[in-house]
Amino acid sequence: MVHAFIHNSLHVVLLALLISCHLSPLLEQPPGSQTPQPTAELRIRLEKVSKFDGVRRAVFLADSPRMREALRPARDRRLITLVRDKHIDVLELSDTGIEGRHSRICKSGALFVNAAFSPDQGCLAIVYLTGARANATVTLSLWTMATGKDPCTGGPGESWTEGKILASTRIDQTSPDTAYLANLSFSTDGKSLASNVGAVARLWDLASGREYRLSPPTESQEALPEEVRLSPDGKYLAVYFSADRYRAVHLWEWQSGGDRRHLCDVYSDMKFSPDSTLFGFTLKADLGEVTEHTAVEVIAVNDLSHRQTIHPPKEYRGVSAIGFLDSERLAIGGHKRIGFFSLKTGQPLGEGSHPGPFMAPSQLAGEVTDIEFSLDGLMLTSGESGAANLWRVSAR
Repeated sequence: MVHAFIHNSLHVVLLALLISCHLSPLLEQPPGSQTPQPTAELRIRLEKVSKFDGVRRAVFLADSPRMREALRPARDRRLITLVRDKHIDVLELSDTGIEGRHSRICKSGALFVNAAFSPDQGCLAIVYLTGARANATVTLSLWTMATGKDPCTGGPGESWTEGKILASTRIDQTSPDTAYLANLSFSTDGKSLASNVGAVARLWDLASGREYRLSPPTESQEALPEEVRLSPDGKYLAVYFSADRYRAVHLWEWQSGGDRRHLCDVYSDMKFSPDSTLFGFTLKADLGEVTEHTAVEVIAVNDLSHRQTIHPPKEYRGVSAIGFLDSERLAIGGHKRIGFFSLKTGQPLGEGSHPGPFMAPSQLAGEVTDIEFSLDGLMLTSGESGAANLWRVSAR
């Protein structure tokens, strides 16, 4: 009888252990309560190279034969541009970090807002403000470089000269609706430039000098072009029009005149993939619900079909910036966070340069407001705190 009791007890213990093994993962990870772990698909690692303070935006100067010829002193190095309030710094960049200032752009009385580089034309497109706040002028112009006198120091060096003015509009700088509409994007060949300066969605064919405009939809003429992006191949102009009763991204094939729209409410950022096949944007998911949060939706450019929705972990405190590393991986920035996500699964691929799945908050100050990649595995991020960071990206 005792033997039977022991035998039965052993069965009970073994059964309890078996149940415990099966249930423990469920008890430890209730749905929605745990942070998604990076997938084994491919891990991404970030290593910080340099940090810059007092910066509105950091921009890569892309590598091209024409630019190498124009920038003889730095033809064997990469350059980055730091947009500051009263000047723009162009820095030389080596494999080990920043080598020093290459040149500086100044203009008396100007407040610089944004800049973008044209690979083919060897010039910078720059947006700046002048005049009183309530009666300011926003200007978009093209600047070229030549060897001579540094306009900021008066000494010898590389100088940038303002050339053609593409747009100049009076605005009320105290109005948040139009004061900082200053998106700039070139096509990869540098022949086309898009912007929403002056609250107008425009595209310039720089070869012919012709300007094209995409007007707001007829059902909402008051809609503002809050975000404007030109696809790298130069075929599509993406414009996010926003008004009280109308919010949609328009994909405009400006050469043929075709205009398709995707109804959505873009939260903070939108980008094309480098091959122009995908388009991503941030949005609010579960709007009006207790579970409301920001996410990223990715659609196909050719037919606007849904490809992926990414819901970053709650540690991000919302999505403030995105950037395509390629057509398979997307970088997402939030509050003191940057991470890479798979466009195939929507799951994290790894983050930061510290142990654990998330970057240490001390690595970033405030929200990440812009993410940009170079062709050779470097990433620039800008933030609301006025700090920009240069990162080296590696896969493992």
